[in-house]
Amino acid sequence: MKVFLTGATGFLGSNVLRALLREGHAVAATLRETSDMERIANLEGQYTGISMNAWKDGISHFMPEVVVHCATSYGRGNANTEEVFSSNLVFPMMLLESTIACGCRYFVNTDSFFCKQLPDRIEKGERLYMPDYTLSKYQFSEWGRLRAIEDKICFINLCMEHIYGPGDRVDKFVPWLETQLKENVPQIDLTLGTQERDFVRVEDAAEAYIKVLNDLPKYSGYRHFEVGTGESRTLRSFVEQRKEELKSTSTLNFGAIEMKPEEILFSVASSTSPYLISKFGF
Repeated sequence: MKVFLTGATGFLGSNVLRALLREGHAVAATLRETSDMERIANLEGQYTGISMNAWKDGISHFMPEVVVHCATSYGRGNANTEEVFSSNLVFPMMLLESTIACGCRYFVNTDSFFCKQLPDRIEKGERLYMPDYTLSKYQFSEWGRLRAIEDKICFINLCMEHIYGPGDRVDKFVPWLETQLKENVPQIDLTLGTQERDFVRVEDAAEAYIKVLNDLPKYSGYRHFEVGTGESRTLRSFVEQRKEELKSTSTLNFGAIEMKPEEILFSVASSTSPYLISKFGF
């Protein structure tokens, strides 16, 4: 199958690229001039790289059978609201419209469990966790729903639970935690750790895309699927397990950091999702 992929140099996207190539798919991947190619350096020559400056021509010439959208901006570092809005809504909207224009019938979008806050929290006048990222991602999925209602595309929204694994950004929670534990930092200050998450290995999350591509012929309209294990566990239990596995001497100071009011306290993939990791036998 011919797959047009965005975000191929990212944490999740690089794993999706490997999975696609392993399955024999022909892949065209968008690349920024400033992209760090380290995650996919060993894949050079196995896919078609398309400059972000020429992606519109790239998609029209490649004529994909499906577009897989993994690119995103969390708004970390020096990114401002305009950059997040552009990355998570403006560019995906142009990509969606170009997908429709070139006659491609399938668009697979990468969504986040962060978006489960919406629209309830806004309707209740409550703050959002990572608001710019969350709202922009949610709004794009709604545009996808609209285009699917108009019968212009089959829009498949994959809602990822808490993904972790090798190659993630060092400033995200799990890599930061593991660095602290490996260095045996005397004391690691944490919240109470009562938040419940559905932790998913990134390699396993990438396999969900392969399963979706295999299932494409049976889908139409707008489809929303949650990707996870279907089982939740507290952040505290996850941290304690990693400490034990890494044989760290660090003291875990739970409760030293106050929980933010906008914190997401619970998230787990629906037990009815056809893309539960446990159903793949991982």
